[in-house]
Amino acid sequence: MTSQDEHNKRVQRQVEMRLREMENQQIPNSEAPFYQTIKHQPVNSLNPGRKKAIFALQLFGIGVAVILAVRIASILAGFVITATLIWVVYSLFFASRK
Repeated sequence: MTSQDEHNKRVQRQVEMRLREMENQQIPNSEAPFYQTIKHQPVNSLNPGRKKAIFALQLFGIGVAVILAVRIASILAGFVITATLIWVVYSLFFASRK
């Protein structure tokens, strides 16, 4: 049986021989295919003006939604404040004391 060192040296020599063979081989540039790349353009791409218009409409819709949310929240807060005041007044003046 061969020792581990001998095996490693034999494998190392084989690798070095294969690398020398690969270095000696000349790969001509004419054999490598050349592919012209092009930028992908989707078929249904929108022009920049339409993209800006869609973006502006989205911002407008978000703004309207925020304004509505604030108005609804303020109305609900008013109801809560009014109900709290009514409850405090009732508990102070009209509740029976025992």
